[in-house]
Amino acid sequence: MPLRRRPHPALPARARTLALPLALPLALAAAGGCASTAEPLQPPGVVSVVSYYAGDPVGGALPEGAALALELRGDDAVEVRMELLIVTAPLPEEADPLSEHVRLVLGGEGEDAMGAHPSVLQGARLAEGDLGGRLAAELRALGPDARARVERLEGLSIPGVATRMSTELAQRLRTAETGVVDRRFGVETWQGSGSAAELSVALVLRDLVESIGAEGDSGELGLRRERREEILVLGTPLLVGGPPLVMMSPPRFDMGADVRLALILEAGAAPDRGASGPAVTQDRMRRIQAEVRDGALEGAERRQQLRFQERELIRLQESLSALSDPSARRAALLDLAGVTRADLTEAFCLVAGEEALAAFTEGLAADRDVLRALAANPPDLAWRLERELLVDLLERAEGDGLDLEYEALLLEFTGDAGRQLGVVQDAILASSSIDAFRARLMEDNRIALESSSPAARIRAYDWLARAGLVVPGYDPLGPSRDRRRALREWEAAQAASDRAEGAEAER
Repeated sequence: MPLRRRPHPALPARARTLALPLALPLALAAAGGCASTAEPLQPPGVVSVVSYYAGDPVGGALPEGAALALELRGDDAVEVRMELLIVTAPLPEEADPLSEHVRLVLGGEGEDAMGAHPSVLQGARLAEGDLGGRLAAELRALGPDARARVERLEGLSIPGVATRMSTELAQRLRTAETGVVDRRFGVETWQGSGSAAELSVALVLRDLVESIGAEGDSGELGLRRERREEILVLGTPLLVGGPPLVMMSPPRFDMGADVRLALILEAGAAPDRGASGPAVTQDRMRRIQAEVRDGALEGAERRQQLRFQERELIRLQESLSALSDPSARRAALLDLAGVTRADLTEAFCLVAGEEALAAFTEGLAADRDVLRALAANPPDLAWRLERELLVDLLERAEGDGLDLEYEALLLEFTGDAGRQLGVVQDAILASSSIDAFRARLMEDNRIALESSSPAARIRAYDWLARAGLVVPGYDPLGPSRDRRRALREWEAAQAASDRAEGAEAER
């Protein structure tokens, strides 16, 4: 039985398609409000780690032998604290543009200089000295409707070792410049060769950007992912025991409100430094030594990624356990969907009534052992969540039909393909991952651009456009000759681009 043909309200403007996820704005709304209300501002979910490696961002990691031979002295340690907030407060006009404090811009490998003009965090400002101290106090004094702490991390800075404090958003974001991104934001600090009274600082921004394009000569659509990383080495030091550095970004992300990120970075003497005892406990030093050793043997980047995966797995297992708790199941499922990037499931959490939510989570809880095993590979767990929900929605559509909100949800995430249940069913059966399913839906909607039905062409065109794909010169209501020509030219251009990229990669 096909979906009932009836007008239905569109999902809110902040909702996204399957390829463009709901991400932070809906998470904020579900958690209890946004900056436009007096309700508490809720932070996005994050996964964070503090890690260490021998070397620094400018000179790179030390060679294995030098790193293993490095003598780490707890008496030389300095405590570093990073606090990440979301706030509705405006950017302080008296603070300098961040770009004025950037000494060097490095690429992801930390070796090749890219210049002194950052391409990320455009419009951000940095406050130091008395202004930094005053601004930090003002931000911390904001009420719960105007400030929420995203994360607070603490680490030690030791000569010869770089301290990384990194936070990865559990939900993807959408920006006007790059589209959909998985974003990791972090700070690296290290003690330079100068005075021990100050630390060098670098801001690290890493995006995994999704885009859509044709693949090979077949012209079939698929998702592409490109990692972009930029390290901003600041010329302004962080004074030990002095006022904090405060960085505030403009609201460049689609957060559903005028919300910006604020970073407070400060350094002081190690908290357990005593007159007769060591600077830090031996337990903390052993952990740092193990981190530096493993980073030298495995690679600093790989070691940090393993730490992220470890934290992520713990979080997923905790959320899976909470699915059977009626008071926590919505939050648990929302967290699972956000961390694994199961976008349809995330949207379902926000619109589902208690009865529908209970039925779906009880089915998942009954299969918890399998889900726990899949948690070691988040993409597999994400596909399991999406597949189970899709099957559930299709079964209900074929039975008594879907209520308006669920019908709108299905169509929002499948486009014109969702008008024919058999097409979605075939896509599920032919797919073994979310990426494969998305690619199949994209291709089905691209085919609909050639449909004889103007309504089908418009639905497909709008869905693909929201996913970031627009065929130049294509007008869904234009003459058929012009539409076919635009599609042929686009497919030829995509194929030529792919061949050029392949030839470049072979060189």
